[in-house]
Amino acid sequence: MQAAVYHPGSPTLWVVDNYDIPIPTSNQVLLKVKACGVCHSDVFFLSQFASDPRSYIMGHEICGVIVGYGAKVDKSKFKKGKLYDVLSLGNCASAALPKPSSSINITQFDIIGIGLNGGYAQYIAVDQQLLVPVPDNVPPEHAAVMADAGVTAFRAVHRTAQVKKGEKVLVIGIGGLGLLAVQIAKHFGAEVYALDIRPSSRALAVDLGATEAFDLEELSARTAKGFTVDVVIDFVSTSVTFSAGVSAVQNNIITTDLAGGGRIVLVGISDENLIVNAVQFITSGITVLTSLYGDREDLTEMLELVSKGAITPVVEGVPLAKVNEVLNELRANLVLSRKVVIPPDSE
Repeated sequence: MQAAVYHPGSPTLWVVDNYDIPIPTSNQVLLKVKACGVCHSDVFFLSQFASDPRSYIMGHEICGVIVGYGAKVDKSKFKKGKLYDVLSLGNCASAALPKPSSSINITQFDIIGIGLNGGYAQYIAVDQQLLVPVPDNVPPEHAAVMADAGVTAFRAVHRTAQVKKGEKVLVIGIGGLGLLAVQIAKHFGAEVYALDIRPSSRALAVDLGATEAFDLEELSARTAKGFTVDVVIDFVSTSVTFSAGVSAVQNNIITTDLAGGGRIVLVGISDENLIVNAVQFITSGITVLTSLYGDREDLTEMLELVSKGAITPVVEGVPLAKVNEVLNELRANLVLSRKVVIPPDSE
């Protein structure tokens, strides 16, 4: 089968056509991959951990149809030919990832697409417990993106930030996750604003429901005049965006019961140190939260929102053989929303 394989020391993936089709173990199914999203985290890992001594197929935003079963799989529950998303970190992301440390050893990761074979391939064998059914009217390209970008954005907006009707929300970083977050926050009744350096991304955010979109200079000018939001969801998480988020929530008025401070939710993966001023945060009542991935319930709800037309994914499909081109576009910040790779027909 065709697959895009990580090899130690290589910042690019090796696309091969002779990788063995996996044989599912007793609790696994064999999926024919219909689409696999290309994620910024893949770029991060390739740049930060190019010395991983292992070799494996990358890709963790996976959608496919069942074409084979292990001996103990419940065939009445998991239908052959049915489209499923893969919950790549299982139902508990914190349990699947290595314990927090000031330095990360890539060999501690043993998850789909990092350590274990992922979805940049024509086929993948996955445990039956990781499968989430996709509504019939959701295409594979859209469903694949929900398996990571969608579930992560939904968790950040709805579970972690707990965005409420009437609140003002600033979404920082209008890429694949940010565009989904704008729509999710809007769906739950928020007044949504967007921050991005790219004019095309700002325009798309407004098209998808944002009241207004800023660049950094514009937001700075607005916050200097008293503009404030209740919630910031940061999909970049650099020192610059964190500072911008703090400025956007610090003018919230704390009520007599000490409620009302702004909430900042960090979702983006970066290796930058973020500076916190204790006096500023305490007196402004600012709360900083982090949000990582999501669970089965989050993914199911997100797929339903797409099925009902409440969320419109912005997705472009490209052949699996061009995965390195997509990774390079992500490195250069040229991908407007989300790209997925489509394996060649493996019938």
